[in-house]
Order: sequence, then C-alpha cells, then structure tokens
Amino acid sequence: MADTVILRTFTQVQEALYTYFQSNNQKVLLASGAGTGPGDLLDDVATEFGNGIYIILTFLQEIKSIAGLQRLTSGDSGEAAFLAALQAALGYTSAQMTALLQQVCTDKGTDYDKTINPATQGTLNLEFYTATFGSGTGSIPQGTTAQTAGLTPIQYKTMIAVNNAPLLGPVTTPGPYFGMYFIDVASQAVNAGSASNVPVGVVNQLIPPISGFTSVTNTTASAGGLNQETLPAFLARVQASEKGRDLGTLGGLESFFGSQDGVEDNLPVDATSSLMTRGDENQVDVWIMGVNDQPATDVVTYTAALMGGSVIMNNQPVTSVTSVLVGAVTQVLGVDYTFAKDIGGFSGSVRGVDSIVWINQPADASVVTINYFYNSLISQLQNLISITNPDNYLLNNDILVRQAVQVLINMAIHVVPQANYSATQMQANVIASVEAYFAQFLLAPQLFQNNVIDVIDATTGVGHSEPFVTFAPVGQTGASDQLLGANQWATVNQITFI
Repeated sequence: MADTVILRTFTQVQEALYTYFQSNNQKVLLASGAGTGPGDLLDDVATEFGNGIYIILTFLQEIKSIAGLQRLTSGDSGEAAFLAALQAALGYTSAQMTALLQQVCTDKGTDYDKTINPATQGTLNLEFYTATFGSGTGSIPQGTTAQTAGLTPIQYKTMIAVNNAPLLGPVTTPGPYFGMYFIDVASQAVNAGSASNVPVGVVNQLIPPISGFTSVTNTTASAGGLNQETLPAFLARVQASEKGRDLGTLGGLESFFGSQDGVEDNLPVDATSSLMTRGDENQVDVWIMGVNDQPATDVVTYTAALMGGSVIMNNQPVTSVTSVLVGAVTQVLGVDYTFAKDIGGFSGSVRGVDSIVWINQPADASVVTINYFYNSLISQLQNLISITNPDNYLLNNDILVRQAVQVLINMAIHVVPQANYSATQMQANVIASVEAYFAQFLLAPQLFQNNVIDVIDATTGVGHSEPFVTFAPVGQTGASDQLLGANQWATVNQITFI
C-alpha cells in the first residue's frame, strides 16, 4: 500500500522549504503523520506547491548574503522578472516592493554599521536688494523663500533670520542691481536631491515679496544637493566593509580603510614601494586622503636643554597653528617662531613630529601655550587597527596610517567676461567652477591645462576668448600640466586673474 501524503499548513511548507534551501538537500519531506509511513519525498517543490512559495523562499535565500542582494538590485532583466513574480506572489504594490528591497538592504547594512546615505539639500547664498532703505538697516525673516523661474521652480529658504542688519553696498558694477544696497543670507533648498544644485544668478523670484526689498539673486552656485544613495552603491560600500576584514593583504587594507567614514581615498604600500621609507618587510603604510580638523591646546613649561629649540605638538599630524603664547604674550609667526612639518618616515602619522621651531627662544621655565588644529581622522583610523581592537589587529605587523600629502596649487588665469557680466561676477563663478573641478580628484591626480581651460570655458559669465592658464604647486613657477605622486592630492590654494 502506498504511503499516505498529508499536506502541511502553508507555514509548515514555508519552514520545510526554508530548511531545504539552508541545507541544500536534494529532496524535502513534505508529508508526515502519526501512524503513517515515512511519507513521500517530492523532488519538484515548485510543481507540487506552486511557483509562488518557491519564489518567496528563493527571495529569503538571496537576502541572506550581500552578493544575493546585489543580484536583486542589479537591474538585470532576469532579476527584474524575478522581482515582478515575487511582487505578484506577495500581492504587493510597486511602492511596497521598493520599500521591501530597501528594508532588506538596510538590515544587511546594520551588520556592518552602515546606513543608506539620505538625500541632502543644496545650500547657497541669497542676496536681497533694496532701493528703498538706502544705507540703513534691513531685516529678512527666517524661511523667506526665493525660487528659480520656469514651470518647475527650485525653491530656497533662508536658514536664519537677519534683524536690523546694516545694509551692504551700494552695488557699483553695471547691471540690474546697480546702485542698490543688499543683505546676504545663507539659504537651503526646500527639497533635497541633486536637482537643488543650481548655478549662480538663477534664484531670482521672491515668494512672496518682502517689504522694501525689490530683488533677489544667488551670488554663489549651490552645493551639497545629493540624491539618496542607490541600493547598488550602498551594497558596494557594505561589501567593501566585508572584504576589508582580510587585513593581511594590501587589497584588504584598501577595502577596509575605504569603507571608513571620512576617507575619500587611500593607498596601502609595503616594502616593495618607493613610498615606504621605514624599511621592514612587515611594515605597511596606509596613505589617507581625508581630513577631520579638530582644535587642540598644548601647555608646556619650556626647557631649552630638553626641547632643543622646538616644541613638538602632542596631537599629530598637525594641519595648522592658530596661535602661540609665551606667558600672556602672543608670538609672531616668522618673527618669533616657525611651523615645521615633519618630512621623515613617520610624517603625517600619530608618530610624526610636527612642531614649532623658535626663532626667538623663550627663557627656561616659560609657560608656552600652543593652539592648533590636527587631523583627528588619522588617529581614529590608527586606533581601528591597534591592539585594543583585536578583530582588526595583525600580530607581528606594523601598519602605520599616514595623511596623504596635500599639494596646494596656485593658478594664474586670463579670461574676459561676457558683456552682461561684471569681472567680479565672472571671477567668482570661475573660482567656484575650478574648485569644484579639483574637488573631484582623488590620490595621484593628473592635472592638465587643457582640461582646466575647458572647465573655465563652460563657466557662466565667461566670454568666448581663449583663456590662458598656468598652475604650479606653491613655491614653484612656470609650470602647467601637473602629474602628482601616488600619495598626493591637489587643492586650489590661490587663483590670480591677469
């Protein structure tokens, strides 16, 4: 007599199928009952119980891994068809499916302390003009709204209230605001997303008008408006964090440090690299592009015999010195002291020796107070791989986190404004465009004159005449194209219009 098949409840079938996927068994027991035989072993789960259950349990298996989630969110046509079948099996709307995918990705991110980066709002400076108040004072309420023209205007609101502030001006450059006085107010987009990033001079409608102020415009391009991080991008960050656990390889170190907050780029090097100057085969330097400036104050009692004409700051690496006092007397940079950056094998690390060097050495027993900023990101990253973090600590290996070398670039530019733009407006636009162009670079940038010229040519207010550009690191002259080192990154120091 054949065994009797007793079908289980839907929940029991789900549990049985889930066990099937977890154990990777070829067959799954779907029948049982007191006093019966062992039951029937059914090979074709999908045929016996319908594709819906099979699809749901396949989904439950996929979301267990980062790779599975990456397949689900890849946009591949096969995955899209699977998700459509899943939506039908669950009886979900499209919005519910979107929310489900985001939730399972978010849940996976929590295993690695990662969250999806939300959309952010652009910020800019609004300039409110008046021909009524003269050189007196004026007020702009917080939340005052201005917008761009068109069918889908982009709105900005002032972030603070300005009460009875002295008016600036008058405007002396020809144009619609000539002779007017004005107030500048920091403002933020009403809606988040990349669409909130607008160029200079397009936010020019007051909604509603403000008494006494007749015009408004944005004197800076907006920045910081970002769309919510996509699920594929988020999962790539989560995966980098997972791969980063293999800290015994340069690739693993790169993934690990690249997944840390504040790190824009990084380069691990070992004894085979010319950038490694410490020498031991078990030593690795990790060059970090990223800065988190924090203030610090050191108070020391100076002793020339012990300190040798200098004072090394306690927090390394130092990014800038704001003031030095001997007793209550402020010392003058270049007259009483200089700021010396370490250039040795430990430079840019917590083991560096950035210092002030005396020109006019204070008397012994003088109390010296040094106010400065240091890059706390370097010490935070170093602590992640210290012996106090056993999950990341590698025995018998010396890994040193170092700040990548920032190369300050001076530029000389010759360009003519369009007829309806003042030189001041055009120059402000060019500076913003060039700085944004440089901000996209990571380590080892290749800076070519022609590319910078293209950026300038595309800037609002720039005429059609060919601009002339030279740029060189601070302290050098006559250069144009710049190919920086693997542990270097570039920022604009100064732009001179000629």
